[in-house]
Amino acid sequence: MKRKLFLMLVISFLLASCDTIEDAIISGVMNIAYARAEEINERLLVAFEKTQSHIEYLEHITLTTTQTIADSQRFVGYLNNWNSDLSRYTRLDILHYLSNEKEHMLIDFFTVTDSNGIIVLRTQSPDMYGDSVITPHILAGLEGVASVSFSSTPLNPLGIISTSPIWHDGEIIGALTAFVDIATNDFIDDLSLMLGAEIVVFSGDVSVASTIRADDGQRIVGTFADPFIMDIVMGELDIYYSEPQLLQIGGQLYGSVHLPLHNWTNNQIGFILVCVPIRR
Repeated sequence: MKRKLFLMLVISFLLASCDTIEDAIISGVMNIAYARAEEINERLLVAFEKTQSHIEYLEHITLTTTQTIADSQRFVGYLNNWNSDLSRYTRLDILHYLSNEKEHMLIDFFTVTDSNGIIVLRTQSPDMYGDSVITPHILAGLEGVASVSFSSTPLNPLGIISTSPIWHDGEIIGALTAFVDIATNDFIDDLSLMLGAEIVVFSGDVSVASTIRADDGQRIVGTFADPFIMDIVMGELDIYYSEPQLLQIGGQLYGSVHLPLHNWTNNQIGFILVCVPIRR
């Protein structure tokens, strides 16, 4: 029933140039409009499935990467030397090791903490260390639990975050965290090309990355999500988020589907909007 409603709305938009339904039927526009509406609906459903699969793949890669590195004898040896205060140059060894791993594992940055939650290294800011950061992910890692979910901070509006415990001789000596930024232009442009659709990433209810551009060529970001869409992704309405909806952005009408993203406590912190333009 909801799919039929979406098709009817699209058809109504496409038929707006006809004076009456009879005119549309006689001219053959009705059949064309219905075929286009069906095509848009199918494109959106396929795009949703591909987006979901791609995000799940990135989650798997991120978690597998932290687990593999955390189990590496070479990496464990570096961190154990640091904890034992055998060499303060060990941070450079860790930095070089993780920088090499980062380049070919789709990771934007790593963070290493010791067994007390003290930052040993941030690959994105190597000179910033020694502070204590106890996030739910790191706390779980220091308790022996590997995890992956989504994260949102002022510096990194939306990304995939994974943490794995680092073991040495049966004891946890630290935790390794990896972050994949999904709110970058490179990420959404690649995803858009793969899907053949426009992409908008929302952190909370604010767009932080978009392939949709205004007339002046600037990306349309910083906009607030439609309250109706927020009700869908927050689960307040009896509408599944993969069911296509009509949405207007920058004066253009789109068919859209929405992939909610959740943090460690399973709270919805953002979503990916996949859009297909509807033109007469």
